[in-house]
Amino acid sequence: MYCSVLLQWGGGGGETGRLDSEKLERLSRDMKAELHRRRQTNTKYQKMMEFRQKLPSWEKQEEILELIRENQVVVLSGETGCGKTTQVPQFILEDAVERGFGAQIQIICTQPRRISAISVAKRVAEERGERLGGSVGFQIRLENQLPDQRGSILYCTTGILLRRMINDSLLREVSHVVLDEVHERSVQSDFLIIVLRDILPHRPDLKVILMSATLNAELFSQYFGGVPMYNIPSVVFPVARYFLEDVLQMTRFCPPPPTRRGPPSWVRHLRGQAEAMEKKRTEEQERAEYIASLEAKRTYPPYVVEALRNMDGDQVPLELMLELVKTICREGELGAILVFLPGWDTISKLHDMLKSDPVFRSRNYLIIPLHSLMPTSFQQSVLPDTPAGEYEWCPPHLAETSLTIDAWLGLCHRLRGEGRRKRMMCD
Repeated sequence: MYCSVLLQWGGGGGETGRLDSEKLERLSRDMKAELHRRRQTNTKYQKMMEFRQKLPSWEKQEEILELIRENQVVVLSGETGCGKTTQVPQFILEDAVERGFGAQIQIICTQPRRISAISVAKRVAEERGERLGGSVGFQIRLENQLPDQRGSILYCTTGILLRRMINDSLLREVSHVVLDEVHERSVQSDFLIIVLRDILPHRPDLKVILMSATLNAELFSQYFGGVPMYNIPSVVFPVARYFLEDVLQMTRFCPPPPTRRGPPSWVRHLRGQAEAMEKKRTEEQERAEYIASLEAKRTYPPYVVEALRNMDGDQVPLELMLELVKTICREGELGAILVFLPGWDTISKLHDMLKSDPVFRSRNYLIIPLHSLMPTSFQQSVLPDTPAGEYEWCPPHLAETSLTIDAWLGLCHRLRGEGRRKRMMCD
């Protein structure tokens, strides 16, 4: 059984002090009755339940819950779209409600980004047939909509939970901590994992669930002393992979010959210039040999080989991306397009190019730039369902968060000749 909790979120106001067992039991009975009522009479809840039951995580609900009940720390992994972010906290809460102690459950689920915390909270509230501020809420810096004072789920950023632990180092008010997207290593997330491991002996009733979209679960399992791991199977959809040559043939794009012939400007600022320039020469030689082999084999038309020869591997080919998006819109089905770009500079440039192109001046197209530095309210414009005939685009890291956006039509990713990307590395 879980300890009695203080039914007040930090800064939430309202009744304070520990609730006695009689009041907890009464609240738990009310929660159970309300859950049964929704299942029988709430059409929105029933419709969402049909969707939830199609998720891969739903089929493994009992196995997941049993693992959480029997262990203090559990590591869950599953590919994007399996439903772990939205479903696992609901599984825990609904299981407790059915068992008669729902009011004793307070779940905190951390998200690496603000947009994730808000959007996932909204989605879970929608699935539960209620508005934000009921059994589901969110809290980010300078913005919150806290859940009510009973068994509930709070989605928040990692920094919010760390700040909360300043005043409540043992998280006495919390029954479950769910760390989502733990594979997205950061200083804050790593520090939170360290702190949680230290407080576990002092909170034997606290449950910690670590969730990752990748299969590096063993690393986190070993850190917590070899705790159990569980992989949620995912539905794999067919994906067609096109290489740069295919894209050039598809779009018939041919850039002008590059004007610069010397090493790129960034080489001058590197330590070990000789090594950098030698590496550059090796890359250019390998590229020339590859283009020569394509030309000899006649695998692609001559204009594709010429385009490859003219491509500047040190620049993001925004003109090619523009032509590719236009080709997909012209020949593809209705849906959304996701474009990965390495930073705000290239995001804003491609955004301006798309907005100024006559093809995309139609109201049938919705072009949305996304970046972590943009206001949260603006980022949320990507979250509603995309109307038929409209297309969206956004930068990297959105697809690496907890969001799964339906109706993606295509991905434009790493069209650069050498496949470079900005990447954060952790020791």
